[in-house]
Amino acid sequence: KAVKENNILKMYVDENVLNFMGGREYEASLMANETIEASVAFIDICSFTSISEKETPDTVVTLLNQYFDLMAKEIIAQNGLIDKFIGDCVMAVFKGQFHLDRAIDACLGIRNKIEALPQNTDPDALLKKLEAADAPPAEAIDFALVDASAFAIDKRLHPDLAAAFNVGRERKLAWGFSSAADYDLQQSAVVFFDKIRNNGTLARLVDRYYGHVNRIQAVDSEAVIEKIETILPKLRSYFHEAQQLTGVDWRLLAAVGYQESHWDQFATSPTGVRGLMMLTDDTADRMGVKNRLDARESIIGGAKYLLKLRDTVPERIAEPDRTWLALAAYNQGYGHLEDARILAARLKTNADSWLDVRKAYSKLHQPEIYESLKHGYARGEEAVQFVENIRNYTDILTKLEKPLDMDAAFTAALDDAALLAASKRRLNLKANLPATQTKTPIKPAVATTTDFTGSSSPAGQ
Repeated sequence: KAVKENNILKMYVDENVLNFMGGREYEASLMANETIEASVAFIDICSFTSISEKETPDTVVTLLNQYFDLMAKEIIAQNGLIDKFIGDCVMAVFKGQFHLDRAIDACLGIRNKIEALPQNTDPDALLKKLEAADAPPAEAIDFALVDASAFAIDKRLHPDLAAAFNVGRERKLAWGFSSAADYDLQQSAVVFFDKIRNNGTLARLVDRYYGHVNRIQAVDSEAVIEKIETILPKLRSYFHEAQQLTGVDWRLLAAVGYQESHWDQFATSPTGVRGLMMLTDDTADRMGVKNRLDARESIIGGAKYLLKLRDTVPERIAEPDRTWLALAAYNQGYGHLEDARILAARLKTNADSWLDVRKAYSKLHQPEIYESLKHGYARGEEAVQFVENIRNYTDILTKLEKPLDMDAAFTAALDDAALLAASKRRLNLKANLPATQTKTPIKPAVATTTDFTGSSSPAGQ
């Protein structure tokens, strides 16, 4: 029990003081005075009064603990004694040889450590550092303070991390103008924001970047990240080829494939859709897919189908809404997409906005709704979840995977075509040689092409 109490006491009293109290001379010195030559340092936090007036007690205590821990380590490193904590101030005593130098070194060390604390660090970089299990002790961190909006986006890439608590009150963002700024400019900004708030543009922008981020669970993020490392490398070239054929970003196509089958080329549903992109038999026929269980054919067929749907959506609808509407049609057919858009218009919302059409989709299972629409009942919420999942998977893939360099891919395709033509000419030449010359065997030539990464691969014989 004495050892336990002693360890607890060490959390509040300097260890040198405890050692002195344990000595024989302690009792005799209780009533005695001692004159020493020493340097005393008072170290506090700038503007602490203002901080304590604005922030919650939890925030203030967390801040104090962080700074006191940093101060104490530097003071002890210079053989100083922490006499007491006074509000946000630390009183430290340095005695013995070179006490003034050590006191100054401690103060400078504290200032340097505080200046080295991460300020305005990229949230993703900070979360990577927090998540790194193999980080050196000097670089390891136990927690990070990040903007809530940034964490909502980046947490999908760091499924092992979670928010512990909110720090301080929620703060609104606003545009700031210099006192010398033109008055007309300020008024124009006010009018602009009133306009986009009233016509729904601001709500659509918020939904574009944040509306889907809370629809994915940590376990789903972890699963897709693991499959990006293990399965995607075998399929990447097929997705690249699909982008070259359709112009649809290969990472979006990969997200569709993951949502449909988790990149399982042999996936089959009870309703008869099959393959990595889960095509129906009818859709496969229309897209020229002969074998739905062939990964390459399925990916290219799915890409062509998505492009066809996107081209069917009215041209006046801008991206990204056009693609999101096409994805909903990919899941449940273009007819139900039209029903949802008609319903959105009936509800006096924007039939060209995914944000509003999404709300209409969720009503397509209600009899009083679907009975008045051409294509009838639909599990609309499933289409919404389908699109939102793909938006999340696309964000993850965009963060982790590079875009396809179309110019380099086009050049490589031209090189491959030229090499193939040269190979055919060589084979034709061999076939037309006189009979007396064919006795000498001709060694088959394997043509190679160097891609833009610098590696070589066989291109044909």
